[in-house]
Amino acid sequence: MSRALPLLVAAAAAAAPLVAATAPAAEAAPTAAYRNCAQLNRVYPHGVGKKGAVDKANGGHKAHPVRNFKVDTRLYNSLSKSLDRDRDGIACEKGGSSSTPTKKTPSKKTPAKKTPAKTTSKGRAVSSPTGFAFVTPSSNITCVAGPSDVRCDILDRTYRAPRNPGWCDLDYGSALGLRRTASFVCAGDTAFGTASPRQNWFLKTGLKPLNVYGEQQAVLPYDWTVKSTQIACTSTTKGVTCTNSTTRHGFTISKAAYKVF
Repeated sequence: MSRALPLLVAAAAAAAPLVAATAPAAEAAPTAAYRNCAQLNRVYPHGVGKKGAVDKANGGHKAHPVRNFKVDTRLYNSLSKSLDRDRDGIACEKGGSSSTPTKKTPSKKTPAKKTPAKTTSKGRAVSSPTGFAFVTPSSNITCVAGPSDVRCDILDRTYRAPRNPGWCDLDYGSALGLRRTASFVCAGDTAFGTASPRQNWFLKTGLKPLNVYGEQQAVLPYDWTVKSTQIACTSTTKGVTCTNSTTRHGFTISKAAYKVF
């Protein structure tokens, strides 16, 4: 018995250094080098985090936060801080914010091919010394002019015409005339249908005629002016204005209103 005891003590003493030598190696295991997330995710597909960490879910974007990451505070602390870009205590999480946040590249839409704007002759003036006739783009007004006079008839009107002077047994209030001065016309006929598209002034413009109740009519576009010797008429979205260039008198007529000046 006395000889066996020293042998057991010696064996225990010899084994003790082996335990002490291998323990540090076990503790060093978590510090195994994971240089990047690709290496770490091969072992821990959803990343590694410290206890109590909560994924920031892509920095607040509407994404589901990662909950199934490996919880290992010691391993997390051994990793490079660069593997936890959003500083949420989880390194290389997948499904939330990754070590290298993916930026959404805006889709490059092929810009629509721009069609060159058609050249418009806004404010263009056309000369026709001997006279002219036209309809407005709405076809509600037709004007017929000679070298020094003009008459414009309107089909649909909401303005209140002046009272019939009594001497007129015909229509009064739907046509305005201008020679030296302007006034309403007592009319038993109409100017509608007189704006032939074969007029020289219209042919020179290259414009397409307007179909009015089955008849092709010369149209004066909005913001255009046509002039005879003394008369100038301008078509706008607010109506037609005709002026005598000598007397400066004239009128404006539209569906809603008229003015004599």
